[in-house]
Amino acid sequence: VLGTVVVEPPIFTPQGDGINEQVKIGYSMLRVQEGVEVEVGVYALSGERVWHLRSQEQEAGRHLAQWDGLDDHGSLVPPGLYLVRITVATSEGDFERLQRVAVVY
Repeated sequence: VLGTVVVEPPIFTPQGDGINEQVKIGYSMLRVQEGVEVEVGVYALSGERVWHLRSQEQEAGRHLAQWDGLDDHGSLVPPGLYLVRITVATSEGDFERLQRVAVVY
C-alpha cells in the first residue's frame, strides 16, 4: 500500500539563511482503490511527535509534504536526528514507513 518514501535533503538547516530551509517528504501509495487516511509526522528519537500534517484522505499516486523545521507550536526544533513517519490507515490495517532526517545549524 505504501511505496517508496524519500526525504530530501536528508540533512537540512532551517536557520533562516535561505539555503536548505525545508525538507521534502515524497511518498507513493499503491493498490488503493479509494481515498484512505494518511498522516505524516516528524518524531524525536525519544518518540515524541514534534510536528505533523493533519490526517488527510488521499488516493493512489505520488504525494509530497514539506517540513520547515518548526514544531507544532511554531518553534524551531533543536538540532538532531528525527524520524519522519508516514502512516496509511486502510480497511486491511495500518501501514507505515520511517525515514531519518537531520536538523543542523
